[in-house]
Amino acid sequence: MLELPLPIDPNPPPEPRRVYTVAGIGLAVTAVAAALGIALDASGSGGGPSALSAFRLVLVAGGTLTVGAAVSMRATLPLVWLFGAGAAFLASFGLPEHWDSARMLARVTVYAALTGALLAWAPVKFRYAAVSLAVVYHFFGIFLATTWPDPTPWFTQQVGTRVYLPYIQFMYLKNAYHFYSPEPGSASHLFCLVVYDATDPQTGKPEAKWVTMPSREHNWKDPMGLSYFRRLSLTEQASGSMPQLNPQSDEWRDINARRRAVAQGAQPNVAEIPLAPLDTDPNQYRMPRYDISRYLLPSYAAHLMHAYSTPEKKVASVKIYRLDHPIPNLYQFSQENWNPHHPIGFKPFYLGEFVPTGDGDAVLKDKQDPMLYWMTPILPKLRDAKGREYEDFMSKHAKYEFNWEARMP
Repeated sequence: MLELPLPIDPNPPPEPRRVYTVAGIGLAVTAVAAALGIALDASGSGGGPSALSAFRLVLVAGGTLTVGAAVSMRATLPLVWLFGAGAAFLASFGLPEHWDSARMLARVTVYAALTGALLAWAPVKFRYAAVSLAVVYHFFGIFLATTWPDPTPWFTQQVGTRVYLPYIQFMYLKNAYHFYSPEPGSASHLFCLVVYDATDPQTGKPEAKWVTMPSREHNWKDPMGLSYFRRLSLTEQASGSMPQLNPQSDEWRDINARRRAVAQGAQPNVAEIPLAPLDTDPNQYRMPRYDISRYLLPSYAAHLMHAYSTPEKKVASVKIYRLDHPIPNLYQFSQENWNPHHPIGFKPFYLGEFVPTGDGDAVLKDKQDPMLYWMTPILPKLRDAKGREYEDFMSKHAKYEFNWEARMP
């Protein structure tokens, strides 16, 4: 067989010395950012947005981009990858404290750059084998993600949890690929009642407004809908729940007794809210995972307090409801006038009322609230004077009516 000669590149690769010079400049800039960050964090002035935080970000961006340019100039040099690992390590200290996700990304990039150095040093056959295994690992993880929803196969439980879980969570592969599996489960929405410290002169009640997430009307701000889809992931992050409590346990008996007292109107200062007749009691109580109740929900509430407070009025509290939106069944699809956005198609779960702490954070107001983590159902009823064929106990519990008619197309 005739072998054609390989084409000669008219532009030879840069000299290693030049590549290392560029990488060294970027590493030095990132080192300045790291030194500044360590000094500010040690003095206690490194948290929150400020001019110095912005300056640190500029230094980190400039330094890491310069090192990245050096890597792209000649990626076959193992040493230049080590420069990249060093820059990523320094960037994790140079980034401000409130950029915690970027700090984690920088630390992961350290390991990625070290892997790149190993591949650049290794023989070509080893590189092909390693990259091929990485591709197989990645796509097999996607396959496991599609089989993760309940009932989860035994193989997925063992291999996915023991081998893939950290990687899948970091790459955010577990949630998105659920929707390619059978019975993918419900979508989640967050309805938040933001209550102010000012009084409405017309009603005599504190001023309040409902904030829903995600909202196409308010969150679709660019042609690709990036901000909207990011909020989709925020709602899914809050959907994780603990396993159901043992029905014979004292803890469940106490929780269930307090909820049934609410259903009978026997709890003082709490509206009478019935249990959903078509769901069992355990299915109407969903306690979030510890990381969600301890960290995620307070951070959501704190963000809303900061975003919706004004100089004239401050946010006094935030009530959070997570709404399950199950996929309509065949009977519902067969109904000629069925609206998938109808309130009856939602299952609201009360996740608590949060109040500000004074230092920019939020905390759960009442851990013994009898309705905490329980469903506040929306039930069908005969058409009333307003033309409604449903009873919204979420609004009744919140003491502020949600405008479902404006939400339904």
